[in-house]
Amino acid sequence: MDTVIPEGGGKRRQAPIGTLAANTSTLLDAFIKLKVGEVLSYEEMTALIDRDVRPKYEGYQHLQSARKIALQHYQIVLGSLRKVGVKRLADAEKVKEVQSRAVRIRRASKTAIQVGTAMDNFDALPSDLKEACNTAISAMRVVELVASRHGMKTLVAKVRELGSQLPVVVALKELAH
Repeated sequence: MDTVIPEGGGKRRQAPIGTLAANTSTLLDAFIKLKVGEVLSYEEMTALIDRDVRPKYEGYQHLQSARKIALQHYQIVLGSLRKVGVKRLADAEKVKEVQSRAVRIRRASKTAIQVGTAMDNFDALPSDLKEACNTAISAMRVVELVASRHGMKTLVAKVRELGSQLPVVVALKELAH
């Protein structure tokens, strides 16, 4: 049985189209009720939907969907606590989370560049595949530059100067120097 996204809690944005699976909706309700700093254990979530929500089990997809909706539509950020469950993060913890994600993205971009440059015979590829590969590598190099230690230090200086987030054009201009 499907249910619609529940009302209430958080700073709600436009609801996704369609309905949610009942298990996803149940978990989302629980996430909305969490106060900052509170933890919801894997055992509690499993009991709520009668499906194991740990990674590699059948309820995990509902956990991931509910987390994504909680973030996108209620601005609720849930951190993972290894072998425990999820915790509703405070603003300072959200900053650490975004910094951690920037490091992971930089590492992933480096790996993508390595994959894209590990061709046995690049010249033998059709021109459309060469173009696609070069485009992807170029994009990953930009990500790598922006998320590097030097890139972050450069951006910090400009953020301090302006006192706010930087428009993309300004950030790229700063990094080009």
